[in-house]
Amino acid sequence: SRDQKDLVIPLGKRSGYEDGYEKDVICSELGYEWTTLTSFKSNMKDVDNNEATSKESFDKLRLLPKCQSYIKVKVMKTMNAGDHEMALCEVLDVGKWDKMLERVVNVDEGEKIEPKDEKDVLYTGYLRSKGII
Repeated sequence: SRDQKDLVIPLGKRSGYEDGYEKDVICSELGYEWTTLTSFKSNMKDVDNNEATSKESFDKLRLLPKCQSYIKVKVMKTMNAGDHEMALCEVLDVGKWDKMLERVVNVDEGEKIEPKDEKDVLYTGYLRSKGII
């Protein structure tokens, strides 16, 4: 949401793999505590056997609450892209924040998600207008 605009630079401009840089700690210092969610059940197809999986896809992952979406990926390949490294990833699972349940819920395959209103989502146009990016 727009309330999370202060997190764009700390989360987007530096790597969590950088020695001594812990994104969850930085977010906490800015007043945005990460949490561990254990109630997200996946309905995505298993890539290997094409059957729906009942694993807890986001179980025990440290997540930033109240984001518009959550994407769990598997890095397939990394490559040099000039001034940065680029990763080619496989999407393993997708979730969204449920305000009423206060947790991540599954986005089923084929589920249509309506675009969010600009006052509810942190779009790049807003970030540019504020000089953040």
